[in-house]
Amino acid sequence: MKQWKWQSIIFNFCIVLNCLLLFLLIFGNQFIVPTFLQTFGRAHPLVLHFPIVLLLLAFLFEMLIVSPKQAMLKDIADWLLLAAALTTVVAALMGLFLSKEEGYESNAIDVHKWTGVACAFISFMWYGLKESIRKKNSYHSYWPMRYDRFVDCRSQRCQYYTWRRFPFITNTCF
Repeated sequence: MKQWKWQSIIFNFCIVLNCLLLFLLIFGNQFIVPTFLQTFGRAHPLVLHFPIVLLLLAFLFEMLIVSPKQAMLKDIADWLLLAAALTTVVAALMGLFLSKEEGYESNAIDVHKWTGVACAFISFMWYGLKESIRKKNSYHSYWPMRYDRFVDCRSQRCQYYTWRRFPFITNTCF
């Protein structure tokens, strides 16, 4: 798969931001947020919903990729996943800056902080390993088959119970 120049630039920027996030997590106790970054941190609730939607859309497009010939869907999924990785790490950094302000409970902030950091690292790793995940897990080709198998199993079970209850009716399902 061809990787565009902008994708490489944005991915490298994600590497830098994830390293910054890791650095701020390690040395977070000694870090004092400057005033201009406090306003950046206060925008966290505004930016927070973009990565959630982008990750859900990327997951949906990954599920729609059934064959390797669907290059357009792969390109869309790649761009969505890259945008999700970038916005997730930005939202995690903003949340980290916001957590340094007064007025937040420590227990609630810790769970929220670590969940956001985990989402940032997972989305970054998902984008970085996307091709090997697509090759190794041939889930994309089996997903419709699994769904059909589930529906077929449910319909056979329904037919079996219908036949046991009403033996005069065959091959029908209410």
